[in-house]
Amino acid sequence: MNFQFPGLLGPGYLVLYAAVALPILIHLINMLRHRRVEWAAMEFLLASHKKHRTWVRLKQLLLLLMRICALTAVALMVAQPLMNNQLARIFGSTRTHHIVLLDDSLSMSDQWADTSAFVEAKRAIERLGKAAADRPESQEFTLIRFSQVGRSQPDLLQEVVNREQFVPKLAATLERINCSVLAADGLPALREIGQLLGDDAGERRIVYIFSDYRLRDWNDASEAQRVLGELAERGVELHLINCVDRARPNLAITDLEPAEGVQAAQVPFQMRVTVQNFGDSPVRDIPIQLEEDGHSRSAVTIASIPPGRKVTQTFPVSFAAAGDHQVVARLDADAVSADNTRYGMLSVPAEVPVLLIDGDPSAVDAKYVAIACAPGGSVKTGLLPQIETPRYLSLKPLDAFRAINLLNIDHLDASAIEALERYVDSGGGVAVFLGERVQPRFVNEQLYREGKGFFPLPLRGAVDLPVDRLERAPDINPSEHFIFARGLSDPFVGMLSVQRYFAAADQWNPPADSTIEV
Repeated sequence: MNFQFPGLLGPGYLVLYAAVALPILIHLINMLRHRRVEWAAMEFLLASHKKHRTWVRLKQLLLLLMRICALTAVALMVAQPLMNNQLARIFGSTRTHHIVLLDDSLSMSDQWADTSAFVEAKRAIERLGKAAADRPESQEFTLIRFSQVGRSQPDLLQEVVNREQFVPKLAATLERINCSVLAADGLPALREIGQLLGDDAGERRIVYIFSDYRLRDWNDASEAQRVLGELAERGVELHLINCVDRARPNLAITDLEPAEGVQAAQVPFQMRVTVQNFGDSPVRDIPIQLEEDGHSRSAVTIASIPPGRKVTQTFPVSFAAAGDHQVVARLDADAVSADNTRYGMLSVPAEVPVLLIDGDPSAVDAKYVAIACAPGGSVKTGLLPQIETPRYLSLKPLDAFRAINLLNIDHLDASAIEALERYVDSGGGVAVFLGERVQPRFVNEQLYREGKGFFPLPLRGAVDLPVDRLERAPDINPSEHFIFARGLSDPFVGMLSVQRYFAAADQWNPPADSTIEV
């Protein structure tokens, strides 16, 4: 058994050495101060002294020893000695395994002054590695980033700790890693620790978690507590290190995408930008700088965002030529700069092909719809209508069409229905326009099929709309469906007259989890 005192190696601890020797010096000085004085009662005192001399010296020595022990205890507390059992190295294991979990999610780029949460975490990990290298026992070191779990091997896996090789390797590893732009949850990293540790009961295992402990990176706090509790029951020492001193306001652009509608060259369409407030207080008047293909355009402003909430703002864009285009949205700088910019890449065609399938061989209805889709002249809709018969659905691929319109269809082959269902399952849109040729039995048995087909509801048939001559009211009340978003403004809808319509089957109601609107 031997001891090492790394805390008493510096010259500043000479004061402690002197303090331990101080009681002995005081004792010797007091002995030198004695001098002989002869007087009448001295003979009696000398006899008493000779009789009790041994007991007096013993008490003095015990008092001196207690003073020395007290000062030595203070010195040991400051020195923090390390005990190294040589027998345990031969017959048992004294290996210490340091497992470091590093949160490299985007929030760790939180900046203040000339540093960030991620930089401070890396500095602390490097200091931890150097301190481990100064200890005499056998040690291993593992470094796992949150974003690595399930994707790649840890940066360091059970590396042998020493001053010559490990410390430079740790410094080089920390130098090359940066925050990830991916969402990184800490719970999978905790679960991976349980698999990594195994059942080696002779190993001392210490887990360090460096994170800013934001709720969005710890989606299930109760589950994290359970996993930490299981690790503690297995004898794992846990150290949770918070890398930020306080929460700072942070806005992030979480989404930038085109809205519903036609996206084609020379046709204005809408984009949506979503901003989330990750701070603890509301923010107001948030400007969003916009760019189209590298050219700045007028900014949009969000009036207010409550804490922890998202707000979406729309803005129009238009591109003169077909091809790939880029839209960029930027927020003003804040604590986390990496989430202040969002890029949207758009592949804009010259025109969007639309398939019109008419059940009438004369295609009268399809021709009217084609004129509405592409009136020609200076009016640009971006739509390219193509009129075909129902047989086309069975013979030709449908993937090239953005939408398919079925106009007054009274019959479809099984192969055509299968092609339409595959088209819908792959994300295509189908609109069904009912007319005098449509038979409810065909729709219910072939297109609806008890909810398994692409038609949304069973039909009862065409019925007359009663006329209320006492109170005039619009025959159509548009909902918030995107079909009514453009072209059907309130004054125009009020002028539409409906005489007959196809009603839903009696006693039918949409399922509770359905988005069907009637």
